[in-house]
Amino acid sequence: MLYRLNNLTGRIVRSGQSLSQGLKSGQAEPAQIIYGDAKFSKIPTDTISQTRAKSGYSELDPTLKKKMQHFQVDDGVPIHIKGGTSDKVLFGITLVACALGLFESGRYIYGSSFPKKED
Repeated sequence: MLYRLNNLTGRIVRSGQSLSQGLKSGQAEPAQIIYGDAKFSKIPTDTISQTRAKSGYSELDPTLKKKMQHFQVDDGVPIHIKGGTSDKVLFGITLVACALGLFESGRYIYGSSFPKKED
């Protein structure tokens, strides 16, 4: 079945002619897809992926393992400030930026609600 766009509704509708009726005898056949050589379609492998496939797991970097253990300790400190002083500073800057944004949005809404009268 062939489909066409209905000019009135803008939807795709079936056309009255089938595929065999739509092609004329003088038209050429559609182009065939030519695939590349088989040597380019192989997936590259390396020793790391082979090692991972055999063991099922990759080796973990010792520094990363140490950090993971540090952040997973249940010591009552929230995760967003467990990193130390730098995390506390970044958290404080974030709070100040949020408060400033809230203040400025309130000031904008107030200014838009009660515009200054021009004399």
